Amino acid sequence: MSIHVTHAIPHLPVGSNGVVIGGSASAVVNLARQQLAEGSVSPEVVAGRVSVDGRACGSVPWSTHVSSLAVRSAPTSIRFGAELSLRVAVRRSLAGGQVLHFHSGRSHYALPASMWARRTKSSWVHTIYCPWVPEERVGLKCCARKVRDVLERADVVSGISRNVVRSLLAVGIPEDKVVHVDPAVDVDRFVSAGGRDEVRRQLDIPNDAVVLLFVGNWNRNKGLDALLDAFEVVAGHVPRAYLVATVERHGGSGLAPAAVPRMYASRTRFLGIVDDLASLMASADLLCVPFRSTDGPSDYPIVIIEAMAAGLPVLATNVGGVSELIHDGDTGWLIPGELQSDMIVSRLLYAIDTVQDWHARQMLVQSAQVSALRRFAPPVVAAQWEAIYDQLRR
Repeated sequence: MSIHVTHAIPHLPVGSNGVVIGGSASAVVNLARQQLAEGSVSPEVVAGRVSVDGRACGSVPWSTHVSSLAVRSAPTSIRFGAELSLRVAVRRSLAGGQVLHFHSGRSHYALPASMWARRTKSSWVHTIYCPWVPEERVGLKCCARKVRDVLERADVVSGISRNVVRSLLAVGIPEDKVVHVDPAVDVDRFVSAGGRDEVRRQLDIPNDAVVLLFVGNWNRNKGLDALLDAFEVVAGHVPRAYLVATVERHGGSGLAPAAVPRMYASRTRFLGIVDDLASLMASADLLCVPFRSTDGPSDYPIVIIEAMAAGLPVLATNVGGVSELIHDGDTGWLIPGELQSDMIVSRLLYAIDTVQDWHARQMLVQSAQVSALRRFAPPVVAAQWEAIYDQLRR
């Protein structure tokens, strides 16, 4: 008999092309899809809010297993948590659910999750994607101790990274309740991707160019501003260097005023949300992840894992759980310390020089690809969760 699991997430953003936006949201959907395919777990996904291309929606077109609680407040607002709690409290059932598996970037979502689990008398598993932070940083009046006390009622508390696990143990969550389980990433889609020449043709980039790729948005934590400043210097040293940046947009061009005018604007391409990220990665030579912090959707930037699977070398800032993914000089390169332009320039020039050496690049990407497939493939992650759910039934 299969275990019924309700995966609950505060916000599930989807692009107009059906692509799930954001690492944590895609990890939840990937896990649910794998469980559905295997049949040993019967999953559904319920979001506080589902938005398609920025507009609230009751469900998503490609799935009958995803529904919305129709929370109207903006997901980043203080009111969102309160409204989610209210709607969770009045929801009558989990469609016969046996396990509530709540996924959230922040620990304060333990409050509505606890209410939901109590009301439905379900086992409660909570996966947290970011390290524990003082609750006043997320605008809540409740104290961190209250959130901790509530989270202690969960049957299992999972950290998306070992860094998150350490933060949970540091604030007193019992060690016997805390586990580390990696996110589910659709690695196969990136391993087999092609289309390098076609993508470059569409972007009007020469085949012999060195293409740097940024995937993210204009949030300061993502560091695109620092990367653009560094690229101004790098482009002067490397005449064949191009920068492609995918930037989330809703109803706009995706181009921020800070991006123009620039000296090397002719070698910079700004894109919106990309439908085929795998092919875009196949066309690039280096993924740049200049994050100032991972204090956002996920302590493991999912785009790094996707690039590892795609065989795309990665240069990333050593923040949050990034060093658990990238081992400097082995599976990629790390930018140490504070995000400073001269350090980014230095590491970029070194990485560009290395990726042009075919043998050095192959050694790097093979090690990264093996790590990605071994840890993050949905069947691997789903098997770990099935074992945890089985323990809850005993």
